[in-house]
Amino acid sequence: YGVVNWSVPEHSLVAGDVIPVFIQSNIGKVYVVGAGPDRKERVELPLWQVTLHKSASKARKAAAAFGDYRHLYARAKVDGLPVRAQPDNTARQVYRLREGQKLRIVAAGEGAPVIAGNAPLEGEWLSVLTDDGSVGWCFSYNLDVYDERSGGDAQLASAESGPDPVLDS
Repeated sequence: YGVVNWSVPEHSLVAGDVIPVFIQSNIGKVYVVGAGPDRKERVELPLWQVTLHKSASKARKAAAAFGDYRHLYARAKVDGLPVRAQPDNTARQVYRLREGQKLRIVAAGEGAPVIAGNAPLEGEWLSVLTDDGSVGWCFSYNLDVYDERSGGDAQLASAESGPDPVLDS
């Protein structure tokens, strides 16, 4: 069984869904998975788009970890926005986003403040997955965050228990 890492609406798959995995092709770098509303349609998904688990129960446990971030995506507001290995502006850069490039928000985390001039920028560090499978940390200041279910914008707000996504109505 696998957990979908990136929604595929044309096949009724949402990030966090648990799906059957029938074949792994290392040559084609794809999984053949069960898709559609009844999971009987077989489709190929790139390996990065699914995390494989040894059992359905382990896959369900991993899917539960998506929590409130399951439907949160973002688009880069600027060209060249870095994705870093750690939530720190001096950490190694692992990827550069193109303006308008879509990424999925995996979680929010604590990190070093990002300073512009003498003041910290508004925003927070987000663990992200890019639309080609790269993973890392990106500061939210230059991201438009939204909920895929509404296509509208979403705001990330910090609560005492930690960052929680709160949807703007």
